[in-house]
Amino acid sequence: MQAWIEPRHGSESKMNCLQQGRCRQFLWKGGVWLEMRKTRKQQSRLKMATTPPTTASAKQAAVTAKAERIVQRVKDHHAMGLEANTEQIKNGTTTEELAVKKGLDSGALRRFKLFAKSYSAEQLVEFCMLRRLNRLPLHWGYLPYLLTIKNPVKRTEMAANAATNGWSPTRLHAEIRKLEGRPPGHGRRVELPKNPTDAIQQIVREGNLWLARAKKFVVGLAPNKPASKTRRGDNKLDLSELTALLETVSSEIGRLRKQLGPERVSAKVRRKRRQHGKTSG
Repeated sequence: MQAWIEPRHGSESKMNCLQQGRCRQFLWKGGVWLEMRKTRKQQSRLKMATTPPTTASAKQAAVTAKAERIVQRVKDHHAMGLEANTEQIKNGTTTEELAVKKGLDSGALRRFKLFAKSYSAEQLVEFCMLRRLNRLPLHWGYLPYLLTIKNPVKRTEMAANAATNGWSPTRLHAEIRKLEGRPPGHGRRVELPKNPTDAIQQIVREGNLWLARAKKFVVGLAPNKPASKTRRGDNKLDLSELTALLETVSSEIGRLRKQLGPERVSAKVRRKRRQHGKTSG
């Protein structure tokens, strides 16, 4: 029984075409050439044969390379902060002028300068040696929150806790607020548009966004698994804060509804309530 291979690209060899799975195979049977159709099992075998296996050493090399890139970026930001501080002391150059000169955002350059002032060379080396549970160092996203801690000892402790417990930057921010006794939130003043109509639209838009985010998270939780883990798999979920927030929202909704009064409820809402009452009755 004879067989031959027809490459789809005439410039490449038959063997390379076969390995890449871009060829047509024919079989001489019954006096004619019949094209061989690969089954799914054959296709998967071909893919496994042509795909180089990912070894443990290759994974380790990838993790090491990524860790080096993260550390180098942190060191680069520290060096830029040192340069900006030196330039300001020698020539009196402002942050905005130096940011324009370097092509950087002025806010980012201020953080670089604060980073250079807060971390000495020894502290920088100690920070870069920390490793998270995924064997990667703390990246730059952690530092803006760590720099809000004035005490260097507490700052070092929080960085070590973030690495040991596998905290994300958001979790680190929340833990810092707890440590300093600050209430949860962004810390900004709540301001509404002066136009009441615009204020209502803003409240409705942000409320719908929050509700959609909360629904997506709660529905995504695995049922019958109260000790389910986060996507990174290193922290058990603590739903106490979310439960407390939902209780606060429920009580505040009732209070705000009383303040609005029945005369301020729209006809559309009253119609929905009547329909709901008839349906439930």
